Amino acid sequence: MIAKIIPRKQGIGSFKDSVNYNLGLSKNERDKVEYVNTCNIFEPSVAIREMEAVAIQNTLSKDPVFNCILSWRESEIPTREQADEAVDIVLNELGLEGCQVHYALHRNTENLHLHICVNRIDPETYKARDPAGGWTKKALERAARKIELAQGWEIEQSGRYFVTAEGKIIEKSQQRDGVKLSQTARDIEAHTATKSAERIAQEIAAPVIREAKSWEELHQNLAAQGIRFERKGSGAILRIGGIVVKASQAGRDISLSKLETRLGAYRDCKVVINPNAPKPIRRVETIPKVKTAWSKYQDAKKQYFKEKKNTFSELQKHQKGERAALSQQHRTERSALFAVSWKGKGHELNAHRSIIAAKQQSEKLNLRDRQEEERESLKSLFPRYFPSFKEWLANENDQEPSTLFRYPGQLAIFPAGNDKKHATGKRFDLRNFTPVFAGKYGGVRYRRHGSQTAEFIDYGKRIVFPAAFDEKSILAALQLATQKWGAVEISGTNEYKTLCVQIAAKHHFKITNPELQAEIEKYAPKVQQHRDYSRSAGWER
Repeated sequence: MIAKIIPRKQGIGSFKDSVNYNLGLSKNERDKVEYVNTCNIFEPSVAIREMEAVAIQNTLSKDPVFNCILSWRESEIPTREQADEAVDIVLNELGLEGCQVHYALHRNTENLHLHICVNRIDPETYKARDPAGGWTKKALERAARKIELAQGWEIEQSGRYFVTAEGKIIEKSQQRDGVKLSQTARDIEAHTATKSAERIAQEIAAPVIREAKSWEELHQNLAAQGIRFERKGSGAILRIGGIVVKASQAGRDISLSKLETRLGAYRDCKVVINPNAPKPIRRVETIPKVKTAWSKYQDAKKQYFKEKKNTFSELQKHQKGERAALSQQHRTERSALFAVSWKGKGHELNAHRSIIAAKQQSEKLNLRDRQEEERESLKSLFPRYFPSFKEWLANENDQEPSTLFRYPGQLAIFPAGNDKKHATGKRFDLRNFTPVFAGKYGGVRYRRHGSQTAEFIDYGKRIVFPAAFDEKSILAALQLATQKWGAVEISGTNEYKTLCVQIAAKHHFKITNPELQAEIEKYAPKVQQHRDYSRSAGWER
């Protein structure tokens, strides 16, 4: 589970904005709302007015709105009761118990997530409460771990806290020297799967700086890595690929004052910076197929922005020529007007001036509007942001890299283009699983009867196992896949593939992976031999 603060700059800055977003009214997305509830609000239909009425009693607090979000894993499907429990835990950790709260469970992404809007003004004392005494991020992470423990979800291992075998929540340092990535850097890495400038500063620049014996050596070795060290005011910065990072962000011992203590007074050095290519995050680098796809993604992204720049540049040049031509036309018209003698016809000249001014202004306005429409039309063809690496992978023909990236070391089943239907197994099989539709992006999640955790998810063109697997869940997933596609292709760990082959041989499912055909043929005689023996012994009918 992930817990995050929603900053005001994201467009949710008032009670009206927050509640309307929770209800799906701001962008007419009511179908994304799974569940809505409130705390300490008498009439939910007028929640906005109630929250504003309390907030206005405190004239000193300029920011009474607090928004945060809880996001479950793809395989986790919380009930309404669990959503209510999660809100109670969050409020308790933040120290906002008794405050007015409006929250909604949304399903418009692949992860069910809960938007929580809190009024920081106490409804009894009208004093403003400071969430967790200012340690809001830590409190939210602690709340997420408590929710996971209380509701039996998979424990998130990253972050400030970890859970011991005894179920205790222990605080840990995110990195050895206590330096951590900012939320902006983490968002960049999540979107592009590329190492952020902050991470490069910590992983590449920091060791180089620590090993340098002089300022000259420091500048030269950093330049070889595409990094420049500069003095800025009373501190220092690192320039990495056009992005500025504070030197202290690379490590607590990298500040200018500590470096001057070790290397002497700061000395600049003229060096040639060799810009380096973007570097993939560790999650990408460790999986060859994903790393290959990431390289293609970088090329596609580079080509996209190059084409976008050239296209807009051509349009700008063309429109500038149109404006120049119209301006020249207007000058010619005015020259022609004054080329005639208007002696004794002052009133008539003024009338012509007015008419030609109105005509020319109308033409300028028409040109401006048309050019603006051209620019807007071009913007629709070239959105501001290139798709994230995850989105780009999902649109590729080969779905294996997408699955390997989203579920490292996990498993998936894909269609193989065969319409032939095969028989299903018996006893514990697909009939023992309940399908739950989780919205446009969430797919259909299959969980065992009586369980709240999805064991596999059908995204239409692929079926994935985001968590653990066993023979029963694989059998059910293969039955579903076979019914939909006839033949299937599988991707995942060797353990998973071997189990799939055994089940496919036993139940006559068709797996098309070329590298598995020999293993499939090896298991088929053993299965047939077992069946013949079972029939002769009267165990199978």
